[in-house]
Amino acid sequence: RKHGQIYCEKKEPRFFDAHVFHDDPAFHSYKTLDHYLSLFDNINAQNALYRLDASTFVMYDAAAIQNILDISPDSRFIVMLRDPIEASRSMHKQRLRYSDKKMREVSDDFMTCWNLLQARSKGESFPVGCRNRILFQYDVLYHYERHIPKVVAAVGENPFLILNYQELRSSPEIFFQKLAYFLELDPREFSAPQEVNVSTYVDNTLRNRMRQNLFRLLARNTQSLRRALGLVGYKVKMAKGNQPQMAHPSQGKIQLDALTREFSDTYHYLNTLLKDSQIKPNDP
Repeated sequence: RKHGQIYCEKKEPRFFDAHVFHDDPAFHSYKTLDHYLSLFDNINAQNALYRLDASTFVMYDAAAIQNILDISPDSRFIVMLRDPIEASRSMHKQRLRYSDKKMREVSDDFMTCWNLLQARSKGESFPVGCRNRILFQYDVLYHYERHIPKVVAAVGENPFLILNYQELRSSPEIFFQKLAYFLELDPREFSAPQEVNVSTYVDNTLRNRMRQNLFRLLARNTQSLRRALGLVGYKVKMAKGNQPQMAHPSQGKIQLDALTREFSDTYHYLNTLLKDSQIKPNDP
């Protein structure tokens, strides 16, 4: 976003992947193509070499990629993959940022939620009123070997780059060299990464639910207000509860072994895909 040749008004507008992210079309943010394209209807967007849409759930639907190509045949595609266990735990933690029962996990304990995945595959055991079921299906999300081949096939001859999230954290200079080479840009114009979406834990109290609902209502249609609310850190202010406790080391080892078995095919696939920067299970 900070690169002078890359324009990004909104990181995840969720136009192409809205049907994946939302169970109900009534909650799609952009109802028409013209509405979506209005994001780029300004001089800065038109002068940029690239216009970025980082809606992550595009990777779960080949039809979404085809819709992108229908509008922009010369698009370039970038997928950044993360350790599947780490990604699953992170998504669970993200679900605890919300006091709204529709968006919050049913338990602060990750393994309790993980053990519900079989039931969720049958449409059961989701949060009451949940409208974004994909967010609570960690196995579906991070079995990359089931999704990436479809992405590759859909992208076809268009430029396609797969990056390792861990490399961004551990070796950003190498990461940005790969990215710059792919985009034919000067790597020196990429700045070091900064955390802009820090995970927080919000107590599930009536006060917090009312507060989040108020801010959501105020910011629903006002991008500038949404940014202003982000600047004052209203989510961080609510993160005053007791953080979920980590498992005892021996229990953590058992959990890690179970998760590693679940994602064994995924790790094999990733290590073939990312030969120069392997992904392997982390310590609990």
